[in-house]
Amino acid sequence: MEITAVELRRRLEQGEKDFEGIRIKEDEVLDGINLRGVYMSGAYLCYVSLIGADLSSAHLNGASLDRATLDGADLSGIQLRGASLWGASLCNCNLYRAELMGAELRNVDLRGADLSYAELRGAKMTNILSERANLSNTDLSGAMDVCLRGAIFDNTIMPDGSVRSN
Repeated sequence: MEITAVELRRRLEQGEKDFEGIRIKEDEVLDGINLRGVYMSGAYLCYVSLIGADLSSAHLNGASLDRATLDGADLSGIQLRGASLWGASLCNCNLYRAELMGAELRNVDLRGADLSYAELRGAKMTNILSERANLSNTDLSGAMDVCLRGAIFDNTIMPDGSVRSN
């Protein structure tokens, strides 16, 4: 079922929290929306703007966020296991303690993002823009195609299991 930003906001105002498998119409603008703790596993949020949104502690396992714009969003504690974020923009996002195991992070912009204590085990990470991204205490073990130029490493577990700090 495909819905618009207006419909999603209306349902949130009514207290609904379970949007599993929902499909948000492409190019919808949800900037600043409060999706804290919602269940959106398997949701389709491709090409959606979520600038400055609060998705902290949300459940988006297996969701599609390809080409979504999440700049400045709060994604702390979010569950994005197996999610697809192909071409997404996550500049200056808070991804503290985010769970991104097995996620597709190809052509993603993570410049200035805080990924401290995040779990990225087994993630696919090709062509990442990562200048000033904080990966302190992050677990990248088993991640594939990792090249994180200009990122901050402190007690970071690298794909090969080694620990790196800079």
